Amino acid sequence: MKKILVLTDFSEAARAAASFSVLLAGRCGARLVLINAWLPHLQIEVRDIAAYPLEAEWQARHDPHGQLHAEALRLEQLQEKIQPARPAVIETLSFRGSLPRALEANLATIGPDLIVAGLDTATSAHIIRNKITPLNYPLLLVPSRTPSNDFVKTIAFATDLQAGDRQVLLQLKRISAAFQMGLTICHVSEPAFNMAAAEELKIAGFMQAMALAGIPWSAYEQCYGVSVPQRVALFAKNKHAGLLALVHHGHGWLPSVWSDDNEAAILAINTIPVLLMPATG
Repeated sequence: MKKILVLTDFSEAARAAASFSVLLAGRCGARLVLINAWLPHLQIEVRDIAAYPLEAEWQARHDPHGQLHAEALRLEQLQEKIQPARPAVIETLSFRGSLPRALEANLATIGPDLIVAGLDTATSAHIIRNKITPLNYPLLLVPSRTPSNDFVKTIAFATDLQAGDRQVLLQLKRISAAFQMGLTICHVSEPAFNMAAAEELKIAGFMQAMALAGIPWSAYEQCYGVSVPQRVALFAKNKHAGLLALVHHGHGWLPSVWSDDNEAAILAINTIPVLLMPATG
């Protein structure tokens, strides 16, 4: 883990996500890149009168560059307070335009290993619903109520054992090792008296992937229940997990978790950060 990109619009939700990022970066010595984008304002053109510089006036009043510098300074002060084992180098990037478009245009150049955003921000909602470029990268969504001094020890990975999830498991193993966390697996499934042969094969294949990743079988557990959000959140709570990892498929059970109704339900019962992993197959 070399570079963590933190999205900010200077809201309280974004500040909470940035504070949590300092904790993560301090465990692995990753560079922390704080990024903001601001929308320009048009000039008013009047015949025989010079254009009135609304954009310059707006910048002077709101000072996005100054706000970005102040946020970076706040994170440095937080880092000095918590004294992490491997302090992060904190950098800033500012773009003119919308943040989603700035990400689309610059993510390949920035090359982050992880993107962090406040779960309650408009930007994160736009990213999820429109499936834009950041979903090709691990995306950590941090609720505004996440404490900035909590020591996260375990990642809970909720999966329905689709084939691509085995590769995601290996990625999560590397992420958990970088952040000095354990990894536990919640197999979201439906109870059945006689398990179908195809389901048995999926479980066997996933167990093999766990063995290759050096993850003990004791980390695996099948999770039954009526509500997907409730069973996943309850599993994370019972395992004392500090992060909940999901694979962002375009199909399967995950879209039901992130529908408008169920998104509100899972957030109401789950207060820990959610790590969305891009599907690999």
